[in-house]
Amino acid sequence: MGAQKDQAYFVQVGKGITMTQDDIDSGRLILEIGLAAVRPAEFQILQLTQRLEA
Repeated sequence: MGAQKDQAYFVQVGKGITMTQDDIDSGRLILEIGLAAVRPAEFQILQLTQRLEA
């Protein structure tokens, strides 16, 4: 849905956006994806976390 890409989905990742410095130091990658599958103003938000083990 959406007339333009920013109305249909978004991806957010990075320090100060989805992660803190503690997350980065602990090896966590946190990614948020929003999808407007039905209506442009109603996003379904998925938060994915990957923990890196040394």
